[in-house]
Amino acid sequence: MSEVVNYDKLEIYFDKDFLLYKELENLREINQRNFIILDRLCKKIDVAKRVLKIYDKDFLTKKESQEELSEREYIKLGEILLIWAQEKKDWKFLNSVFKLGDLLFSRGGGEQLSLKAEKVLEEWK
Repeated sequence: MSEVVNYDKLEIYFDKDFLLYKELENLREINQRNFIILDRLCKKIDVAKRVLKIYDKDFLTKKESQEELSEREYIKLGEILLIWAQEKKDWKFLNSVFKLGDLLFSRGGGEQLSLKAEKVLEEWK
C-alpha cells in the first residue's frame, strides 16, 4: 500500500482502503506518520464513539462495511495510545484511552485498560 503524507496539514492519504485492523501493530512505532493516523483515530473516538476496521483511502470516511474493531483490537489500540501518551506526554491520547475504556466498560469489559490509563494519569500529577 502506498501513501501520501502531508506533514504540514497532518493529513494522510492511501492508494487503497486503510485496513486499521491489519495496521495496529505498526502504530506502536513513534514517528510522524503514526502520529497523524493516531490523531485521526482520536478524533474518531471523540466524535463517532467507535473505531471501524476499515476506512476509505482518504481516511476521513467510513467504508460501507460498518464492522467495528473487536474487543481485543480496541484493547490493543488503547495500549498503543497509552504508549504514545507516555512518550509524548499528550493528554489527547490519554483522554482517548479513557474513552475507549468507557466504551468497552459499557459492553462488559475494558477495566484493565482504564486502570492502566489511571496509573499514567497518577504518574503525571
